[in-house]
Amino acid sequence: MSEVEGSHVLGVGLTEELVQLASDAVGASDALKKITFDEFAETFDQFNDGMYDFIIVGDNIGEVDPSEVAQLGRNQCPQTPIFYATGNKLEYRPKDFVKNGFTEAFFTPMDNSFLVERMQANLSSRHQRRYKNIRLIDMHADSEVDFSTYVFLPLNNKYVRFSNKNEKFSQKKLDKLSNQEISTIYIDQDELEKFYDYTASKLLELSDEANPMSATEKEEKLQTAIRGFFTDIFDASIKADFDAGKELLGTCQNIVSSYVTKGQGDFYAQLIGAIGGQLGGYQHSATVSTIAALFAIGIGHERPEDIAMAGFLHDMSLAEFTGQDKPESEWDDTEKEHYNAHPLRTVNMLKEKRMVVSEDVEKAIMQHHEKYNGKGFPKQLSGERISTDAQLLALADNFDYMTSQRPGQKRLSPQEALDEIQKQGIVGSFLLNKVRKLLPG
Repeated sequence: MSEVEGSHVLGVGLTEELVQLASDAVGASDALKKITFDEFAETFDQFNDGMYDFIIVGDNIGEVDPSEVAQLGRNQCPQTPIFYATGNKLEYRPKDFVKNGFTEAFFTPMDNSFLVERMQANLSSRHQRRYKNIRLIDMHADSEVDFSTYVFLPLNNKYVRFSNKNEKFSQKKLDKLSNQEISTIYIDQDELEKFYDYTASKLLELSDEANPMSATEKEEKLQTAIRGFFTDIFDASIKADFDAGKELLGTCQNIVSSYVTKGQGDFYAQLIGAIGGQLGGYQHSATVSTIAALFAIGIGHERPEDIAMAGFLHDMSLAEFTGQDKPESEWDDTEKEHYNAHPLRTVNMLKEKRMVVSEDVEKAIMQHHEKYNGKGFPKQLSGERISTDAQLLALADNFDYMTSQRPGQKRLSPQEALDEIQKQGIVGSFLLNKVRKLLPG
């Protein structure tokens, strides 16, 4: 078994999906060396630190316990990162896997973006530029920055340079983005520390707090917190009893109160600050939760924290949905059935984990794909048979999709998104009009 010329990543027992994901992450067709578990078992003693940037292990390894692969690899390569990725929730035991030698374990496809980020961060040589999204609110007019910025063009699916390093980020540039209601721009991942140094110095100038945090860092912490929560939900080694369910529910409530419903200031500024990023599993949960809470607070809802929690949890069962990285037109019958059943599957997962949520939260999750005009699913409910909480959640869910950056799709403005939601008959006009009054113009 000869070394592939130029390869610097080892893949063991990868599924076709993981082969594609890893190949895209390393950015070169010859950079990934793929072997079976049998080949790994026969030759593992030939591997050593420095041979590969990292090792990625999939669940295409037969009846072998993944921990055995980690232990073999760790004995030979104690300093080399070893990642494990699986979409099988019955075999997903991330804490056990890390304890037995893996650097980190990922639940696919929900963790795909995190996995790609970790793989790219461990590459010794770069084959493609890596972009990191940052919030526009963290950029200050007429301040000199030592990193370049980029904007994403969704219709062309490409990034273009917006400002150069070592030049002032002018008020004119800020106004140009703000006028287009763009709240997210990008930097090279390798310049992230420069960005953090920049925001830290600016925040110290403007804040009385001892440790102020940028909007970008808050968003990262929210997504990390959500990922930690979902990891515990899918961890097969965590016993499902009422004590564990109570702890999970407490974690969820803490995330909502710490990151989602704590915001202050102008409603529209907060709304624009929350939208406009690229869609992703944890990103979508975080954004829908934030938008739903903002709408609830804006219209005077008595329990915005319930709406936020429903937004946080609404797509939980899609963590194991294999069709999330494909257009709906390419879903097979199994994927269509899984997607149409995901509201019920999510509610059932909460019950299996002994997470006792309120009846209103449960109903919002169950009904968030119903439409006011009766053309939704799973029960084709219509009109006032759909709870107000579910309508708020449906509004936030669709609002996020329509205002986010999706490759090949036009990003709608908030006003255009509400017009489209009205056109599709998703929520009632009474609720929609109350939300419209919160937007300028």
